[in-house]
Amino acid sequence: RREIYKPMPDSVKTYAEVIKEKFHIVHQKHKAFRKCYWQQYREMRKFDEQNKCNQELYRKAIKEEMKKRKVQKQKELLSLRDRQNSSEPSSLFSKDSSGKRRN
Repeated sequence: RREIYKPMPDSVKTYAEVIKEKFHIVHQKHKAFRKCYWQQYREMRKFDEQNKCNQELYRKAIKEEMKKRKVQKQKELLSLRDRQNSSEPSSLFSKDSSGKRRN
């Protein structure tokens, strides 16, 4: 510590004034932080909701695409079976369930 040989000028702040000023600055920064925090919190919630909605739409689109592919595959199988049935000999020469030829 130093010894004070002359009186302090009036423009110099007291410890109480410095502490009060710094407390005010900290309070304002904390207030700005909270404002920013809640703004980002709301944005993240909105983003999460939108993302959830997009995921649901994507899931439905994939499900619909799978249905279309399944239907297309069934159509191909049916058309293949129809072609095979049409290429078989006439039913006059086919066997019945007992294994005998029909006339």
